[in-house]
Amino acid sequence: MYGISGPRKVTQSGAFSLIELMVVVAIVGTLSMVAVPSYKVQVLRSEVASLMPVADAIKISIMESHTYGTTFGATEDVQIALAATDKPKYLGELVRTFYGCISVNYDLNQLGLDSGSGQELSLVLCPTNDPATNIISWNCGYSATTTVDYATYLPGNCRQAVTEDTTF
Repeated sequence: MYGISGPRKVTQSGAFSLIELMVVVAIVGTLSMVAVPSYKVQVLRSEVASLMPVADAIKISIMESHTYGTTFGATEDVQIALAATDKPKYLGELVRTFYGCISVNYDLNQLGLDSGSGQELSLVLCPTNDPATNIISWNCGYSATTTVDYATYLPGNCRQAVTEDTTF
């Protein structure tokens, strides 16, 4: 370019143009639209999995009782009381149900899920006994009578319906 006093030097600015900034904002917005819901599901999964150790003490007592010859019937339903200081934030109630199964019921309001529908989120642990070896193993899942599938929030090895071993 020529000016009055001769050729003019064109200088480049080090700033971004408005179009470049708008493209970056659009990309970040799109990525956050995908990432935030996925993050919330992962947080819920970790909160649900954090209650697995609560059932461990009950599992041990059930295994000891079975070792000493106790059988659990179909009608036994015992709610386990926890002290207010020992009760985890997301625990609704802890119940030993029929045939030695353990039901960990979650407080849907604390988890931020809709509890107005009358549905529940329960993790069920049911023992099975191999009569040949007398080894007890535990099946993890949700109750077969659950009407709403909250399986996506359960730990990976607990995303199937569990049925009771009626011989336990």
